Amino acid sequence: MRRFVSNVLAVAYKEARVLRHDRAVVSSIAAQPIVMFLLFGYIISNTPRNVPWLVLDRSETTVSRRFLADVQATGYFRPAERAASYDDARTRMRRGEALARRSCTWKTFPGTRCASASDQD
Repeated sequence: MRRFVSNVLAVAYKEARVLRHDRAVVSSIAAQPIVMFLLFGYIISNTPRNVPWLVLDRSETTVSRRFLADVQATGYFRPAERAASYDDARTRMRRGEALARRSCTWKTFPGTRCASASDQD
């Protein structure tokens, strides 16, 4: 074990001596964490925005409209596009026109739960 540590330190010392004379490599090594911090911290966000979505609201009740208004108020979604049927919604999702689908039927709202895309497929 002692010999292994000695060899690792010897290689590290040799590499440090070589890198000391190569300013480009040292500056890129120093700049890389800063760029990653800026890229992942500020530019790339995990918060969804402007997500296109479809709504198939067959119940047209006050509860369903309030639910859809609450979802819209989150700010994550674009204004909902209406789907004519389940098949229309599936087709439009496969074409990439929407990333999410919400289906609200008259059976849905007694327990105040809407069916998502995964519930129907």
